[in-house]
Amino acid sequence: MSKLPQLTLAEKALIMHTVTWVKTVNDARPAGAPPSYPKPGDVDSSALFRRIRQGMAPMPWAPPTRNGQPAYELIENARGRHRVSPGSDTVAGTEVVLDGARWRLLSGHAESRQYHVGFGRWPIAYRLHGQDVPRWPNLPTDIDEGSPHDVVRFADGRLAAKELVRRTRGEILTQWSLQCVSPLNERLYLHAERLPLDDPEHFRPTQVLRAARGVKQIFVSSLRQGDTLFFLLATDTWTKVTRYLAVRAQSSTDLAASLERFDGGESPLDFLPRTGAWQVYEIDAGGEPWSAWRTDRREWLT
Repeated sequence: MSKLPQLTLAEKALIMHTVTWVKTVNDARPAGAPPSYPKPGDVDSSALFRRIRQGMAPMPWAPPTRNGQPAYELIENARGRHRVSPGSDTVAGTEVVLDGARWRLLSGHAESRQYHVGFGRWPIAYRLHGQDVPRWPNLPTDIDEGSPHDVVRFADGRLAAKELVRRTRGEILTQWSLQCVSPLNERLYLHAERLPLDDPEHFRPTQVLRAARGVKQIFVSSLRQGDTLFFLLATDTWTKVTRYLAVRAQSSTDLAASLERFDGGESPLDFLPRTGAWQVYEIDAGGEPWSAWRTDRREWLT
């Protein structure tokens, strides 16, 4: 048997990227679904594989899409204002269709054309806002001069014949924008270490120490690691997902002092003992855990 040549560093990297790709695709499939493996055409067409090969980590959940393609910028630049095109029915039941993708409708005010929406498993809410704008802003001073076939170039890059602009100069359009407004900092999902979740039943509180407006603020649950104290950091009031800082109940925490400081308005990040990185959980209003994380970066938590 002839000796196989040593793999190059590039070949090894490609193999590991492929493993990450296949694992990410299958981790996102419903429980019990058969495994999925890429076909030859997927190698060139997969935006996820291209992202992994560029050295970027896969996102923890499938990102929003625009016209069938992943729109990573809606997560990586979530706080920016993004132009979107709603479907023919802007709001239909419990869903909103934006650029061909279905978003969950969380709240809405038709009169003000302002809604809050969420996508897939992402726990962060976005504001969808419609605003009336002129079809042709900042018309050139010579719009009524010259041939109707002359072309006008607008600041946003659009080109239009003068005849069309003259005929529709008074039109008003509704422009829709999408912007993340969640109190949950999305950088946690992009940069922190994701942890495996304990059995959902283990998150059932054995003791609730503080609660307000139906949200548990401080409680104890019996995780596999032992009794664990959960302190509220922030709640997205639209998705109903709360971010908690967790510490072992048997740690050196002075519970009475911690409760007093929490009641005084201090952040748990300021008074809970820290040994290494912080452990963070996100749990919805029904008590279902959504994700668990470890990070030493405070700015990703607030």
